[in-house]
Amino acid sequence: MLIERTDNNQIVITVSSGADSFGLQRLIDYVNYLEATAKSKANGC
Repeated sequence: MLIERTDNNQIVITVSSGADSFGLQRLIDYVNYLEATAKSKANGC
């Protein structure tokens, strides 16, 4: 696995083709959730 930050403020993650696609999709879903809720002011109380 290779993780790098680009000049245009992005992070690129490269994984081998043998990686578990189900686990990768869960990871992508979680990152999407983090991006969607990053500026939320909700506190869950």
